[in-house]
Amino acid sequence: MKNILTIIIAFLGLLAFCGIAVLLRVFNLSDLPASFVGAALGAIITGVVTTILLKAQSQAEEIKERNAKVFEQKSVIFQEYIKNVWKVWEDHKVSAEEFQKLTSDYYSKLMIYLHDKSIIKISDCLSNIGDCIDKEEVNHKILRKNVIDIINILSDEVNLGGHIDINKVIEIDAKVFPLLFKKTLISEFK
Repeated sequence: MKNILTIIIAFLGLLAFCGIAVLLRVFNLSDLPASFVGAALGAIITGVVTTILLKAQSQAEEIKERNAKVFEQKSVIFQEYIKNVWKVWEDHKVSAEEFQKLTSDYYSKLMIYLHDKSIIKISDCLSNIGDCIDKEEVNHKILRKNVIDIINILSDEVNLGGHIDINKVIEIDAKVFPLLFKKTLISEFK
């Protein structure tokens, strides 16, 4: 009922427009059909272009929202993975359980968010860390380098802009390592 009323009002408005245009001699009666067709085609073209633009804008907004959600998920997963990688460096040892957790999280959570180059680099780093599993004498330089490389690669993936400077870590470790060594010796003698 509402649609029929709208059509009737539109038709009456069109008739009123045509009548006023002819009576006030805005258009000649012979020019009126051509002007009407031209206006109608202009309105149709405008409607089509507007519909296309609105659809494209809507799709762009959906993509933007989806990308924002993916970025949030990606950031949380990367932060958690960085914590786990750093735990390996904290005690300067790699247990089989820690390595299993790193690789499991890498395959099940992390890889789907990484670019191909990053996948290759992190896989190589994990392989190098795997060479240190349950060893009494761990090569700290190799372990440190691979842990820091993984963190820096993940930082690049989310465009954080920051990197861990390995030279600064070496400088700080030089101050902390003697204390850790002393603590380990004391705990071993007990």
